[in-house]
Amino acid sequence: MIFLLLACVSEEPVDSDTPAPAPELPLPDLDGIDLPTAVQEALSLAVGLSLGSPWSGNVTSLTTLAREGCPDFYVGSPPDVDMEAELSWADTCRTSGGLFFDGYLGWDHSLSLEGDPAEAAGQTVEATRRLGGNGSIGDDNGLFVGFDGEGEEAIYQVTAPGYSHWTWSSLVQGTVEGSNATPLTGGWRSDLYLYSIGGDAEHLEVRGNAYFPELRIQDRFDSVAMDLVLDGALGATSETCTLEPAGWIGLRDEQAFWYDLVFMPLNDDGYIDDPYTSCDGCGQLFLRGVEAPVDLGTVCVDLSSIFAELAPPDPEDFVYTLHQTEAP
Repeated sequence: MIFLLLACVSEEPVDSDTPAPAPELPLPDLDGIDLPTAVQEALSLAVGLSLGSPWSGNVTSLTTLAREGCPDFYVGSPPDVDMEAELSWADTCRTSGGLFFDGYLGWDHSLSLEGDPAEAAGQTVEATRRLGGNGSIGDDNGLFVGFDGEGEEAIYQVTAPGYSHWTWSSLVQGTVEGSNATPLTGGWRSDLYLYSIGGDAEHLEVRGNAYFPELRIQDRFDSVAMDLVLDGALGATSETCTLEPAGWIGLRDEQAFWYDLVFMPLNDDGYIDDPYTSCDGCGQLFLRGVEAPVDLGTVCVDLSSIFAELAPPDPEDFVYTLHQTEAP
């Protein structure tokens, strides 16, 4: 009897509160989404997110809205601000008309021209510009410029009779808002590098991501991410694939699901994964963010029209001098 009692006491109690397995999340539904159009719109939006947008907004706002003493301008960086700049403004002020300047922005630029575009040797133009800081310009009715971050842009252009060649690059790491700084309602936030070649060739590279607080692609996607290289028909060789890019484009919906359209995957050794290397304009769509990759099938897109949207900025717009900051 004693042994039986001991045996009963030594048995481990059964845990009746064992948690049930977590329910599987339902996969998102893509019914009603025009994926080829969504991908085209994503790329078109991305190539428009350059430094030219906030730079122009800053210049336009200062040229038309600044008043003497509001804001204060500086040669170099503002006092007590750790940044490099040739020129800058910094203030927290409001004009009698209700315009306000808050924070600081600094910039520098360069421009060089050599030769004559009407002569056979042509003209060479090189220009750069940088913008950085955390500044806002607006009035009681809204924001004209809001920029928080840093960016840089460069252009190299050769023009001669019957000949044109240019290269352009832009990198913006920050947030852009305001009616003078972007046409997109709600603005955008990005960590995006753009590089293109035009004139006698068609070449585009896009790397990074962007988020749109209010804009929605296909009323569904609020973010884009991509790492791609695309060549157009102009200047292409017999070995160039102009039907699709090398790399991928990603779209994120409001539920935080990412959809990655993979074209020709790249690594340090070149193209990989034989099933996806066909030059056919089609990519494989995958759902990211779940335990196992979900293959959503093939999506075919035509991205060739993007080259019609690529035009080099005017190098003269890269210049904004101390004299131009003088209040009207």
